[in-house]
Amino acid sequence: MTDKNVTIPEDSDELTPPEIAQIAKNTIQSLLPQKSKVKYTTAYNNFIDWTITKNIKSFSENTMLAYFTQLSQMYKPSSVWATYSMLKATLNINNDINIQNYTKLTSFMKQLSKGYQPKKSKVLTPSQIKTFLNEAEDNKHLLTKVTHQT
Repeated sequence: MTDKNVTIPEDSDELTPPEIAQIAKNTIQSLLPQKSKVKYTTAYNNFIDWTITKNIKSFSENTMLAYFTQLSQMYKPSSVWATYSMLKATLNINNDINIQNYTKLTSFMKQLSKGYQPKKSKVLTPSQIKTFLNEAEDNKHLLTKVTHQT
């Protein structure tokens, strides 16, 4: 009986056959949600562009804190959280960086949301829609009425 224990070197990527590496690369690229892949890529590219303009060479916790602090001054917490989520995924896939391990960044994100009350969007009831379709003037609202009745 032969010993089938295999020792895997730490830097085993260079030992991976090219066809296996390509399969892994394709699988990794499909990890992003297909419907919102463009948004994820845009968030990632915006971050990369920011690091280039600031001449930043690493994705350290301080770098991430500075970036999200800047975003928090321009956007609502819900938008900053969405960007965090997208960057968490894309940095993990593209750079093998898990920003979830950045405890100060996580604390900052949680603090950012304290006291924030998101606006509730008003939604029309089915009866309000029916009333609009039946009673709104055609000369003003015909296009809207036609697109909602199909």
